[in-house]
Amino acid sequence: MLQQIRDWYNNRTRGTKKKRRDVPPISLARKQKKKPVPLSLYQGYSQLFCKPGSDLHKQVCAEYTSYISGDPAAVSKYSNLFTKRPENAKPIKFVTFQQVIMRQLVADATEEELAEVKQYVETRHKEVIAARERPWESLDGELESEKQERYISA
Repeated sequence: MLQQIRDWYNNRTRGTKKKRRDVPPISLARKQKKKPVPLSLYQGYSQLFCKPGSDLHKQVCAEYTSYISGDPAAVSKYSNLFTKRPENAKPIKFVTFQQVIMRQLVADATEEELAEVKQYVETRHKEVIAARERPWESLDGELESEKQERYISA
C-alpha cells in the first residue's frame, strides 16, 4: 500500500510541459495534532441539562418555533434575548438560538449547578485527552471484543 501511495505521489507531482505555478505540490507530511480544547461552560451545561427529550430541550424547541413563527403573542422569558427580526430577514438557526439561551442559563445558574458543570467539563476534557493517547492496538482489541459481544447477544 505504501508503494502505491509513493507511485501516486510521484506521478502527480512531477513537472509537465506547461507548468502551473499557482498549484503547489501535494504535501504528504504528517500534520501535528492540535491539543483538544475543553468545552465552554454553556456547552457543558447543554450536554448535562439539555439532552434530547428532556424538559429543557422541549422548552427550547417550543421557544424556537414561536421565534420562527414571529408570533408577537408568544412572549417568554427568553424573548428579550432576541430582537424582533424584519419581515424579509432570515431567522437565526436553531443551534445559534440554543447557544444564546444556554449562555443565559449559565449566567443565571446557581452555584451548585455551576460546580457540577465545571466538574463535568474537566472530566470530559480528561476523557478526550486519555482517548487520544490510547494506543491503537488496545482500541482494536476493544472494538473486536465489542463486535463479539454484539454477535453473541444477537
